[in-house]
Amino acid sequence: MPRKSANGRREVAKRDTLNNRQQMFIDAYFACGMNGTEAALQAGYKGNRDVLAVTASRLLSGVKVRARIAERLEKYHLTANEVLARLAMHARGSLEDFIDADSGVIDMAKAKQGRQLHLVKKYKTKFTTITDKDGRESEIVETELELYDAQSALVHIGKHLGLFNADVNINFNVLTDDQLEAIAKGQKVITIEAGK
Repeated sequence: MPRKSANGRREVAKRDTLNNRQQMFIDAYFACGMNGTEAALQAGYKGNRDVLAVTASRLLSGVKVRARIAERLEKYHLTANEVLARLAMHARGSLEDFIDADSGVIDMAKAKQGRQLHLVKKYKTKFTTITDKDGRESEIVETELELYDAQSALVHIGKHLGLFNADVNINFNVLTDDQLEAIAKGQKVITIEAGK
């Protein structure tokens, strides 16, 4: 663990530092999509894939390596509120301010400037050159744009908020007065019928 010396500078205890190959393994681990075997190979560890898998497992179970990986993951971790905020942006999002009403052309530079490109799921442009019978060339531009689905975002948010309940058939004849009162108050009631 880092500690302060008498002159106030931070010192790193030797046991807390990683050697070069361990650091290379961690870097490769993230570059390889968290594939430990491939990371061990790229970091220069030797052996066939089975041996590299064992090496990766040993490295990943080490306290220092695990701690460094956790540190790096923490930088990319989204909180629940961040996820909900992103879904809300997709649910409310619109590119209408960036579409020319006459031509239907979307000004992606303006959308980028307006920080709305996170709404775009897919953007594809196809250029086709055609030659007419007189030998004149012209270019046709086809653009395909797909936004993230607002309805899907709303469904995810609705599920998180508990707005949707599974369809349940309730036999009100078998419920007690207390259970009926709980249903009237909007509370969930679980009943188990005999033989079910």
